[in-house]
Amino acid sequence: MNLFQMLMVPGVLLMRHWRLPAKLMLLFVAALLPTAWLAWKPQAWTGAAIGVGVFAYLMLALLRASTGSMRAVGRSLAVLADGNLSTEIEVRGRDEFADMGRELDRMTRSLSAMVAAVRNDASLVGTAGERLASANRGLADRTLEQASSLKQTTV
Repeated sequence: MNLFQMLMVPGVLLMRHWRLPAKLMLLFVAALLPTAWLAWKPQAWTGAAIGVGVFAYLMLALLRASTGSMRAVGRSLAVLADGNLSTEIEVRGRDEFADMGRELDRMTRSLSAMVAAVRNDASLVGTAGERLASANRGLADRTLEQASSLKQTTV
């Protein structure tokens, strides 16, 4: 992990923890800070620069948190589209992306259970069909024997 990634960890964790309205409010406040600072102290560009830096940091954190979660869900969807229902979707956090990942994981488990039930039912139908065919062959054999003995009795 490089220095940039290590510096982004707290912001990314914050963005994964908060819901979208809170994230937008935080970004709004961070965007207003430099303007408010300059209005309060018109010659203090250092404070405004720090405010712009904080805003840029929070925007990058939001971008990294969102794209990372979207990539995780996208990879899981690709595996599901290939027919692998045993994949587990893991999206960290408590935001909307994490909710979507958990619901997708729940849907995958439900689909997997449905496929297992259909396979089980198909196996039961196959077994019942084999038994029915066997019983039909037995009935046909007995019917032929009865017809043969009836024919011998009448001759």
